[in-house]
Amino acid sequence: CSTCHTSDYVNNFYQQYDDFVILYNEKFGKPGTAIMEALLAAGANPDLMSGDGSSSALSLASSNGDLSTMKVLIGGGGQVDLRMGGISGQRTALIIAAISGQRDAVNLLLDSKASIDAKSDSWGTALLAAACQGNSDVVRTLVHRGANVNVTSNSRGGARTAVECTALRANP
Repeated sequence: CSTCHTSDYVNNFYQQYDDFVILYNEKFGKPGTAIMEALLAAGANPDLMSGDGSSSALSLASSNGDLSTMKVLIGGGGQVDLRMGGISGQRTALIIAAISGQRDAVNLLLDSKASIDAKSDSWGTALLAAACQGNSDVVRTLVHRGANVNVTSNSRGGARTAVECTALRANP
């Protein structure tokens, strides 16, 4: 940016972006967390799934990287290894976060004792899912946290390992 613009222009741009994030969190993030806490306090089931069984509140928050909601759900008894059925192919919140490239959500789930090598029917493990989606930050995180790099799966268009999936992505 500084190649084409003055430092004031660049700094103002980033300040405007930071102000937007603060405004968004004040308007939506904090009230959303308070609403979730109130619902759980009133007895809402944190593991209740959608009608077709393909998602739960934790899986949706994981796919969006909504750490505040994830913490409330996990603290309220939400199961980190709950498997979504239906079109989700038995995915866990960790696999969904890996597919979505949500590294911080992956770390939160692993810190909350999610099974790092849990397999789904459609994506294999979180490592395979992250590799197939090209989410290199998540791949590095999962490897660093101890994911089995040699796990095999019968999913994702014939790719059976993270290495094969990465090769397919690199050479379409």
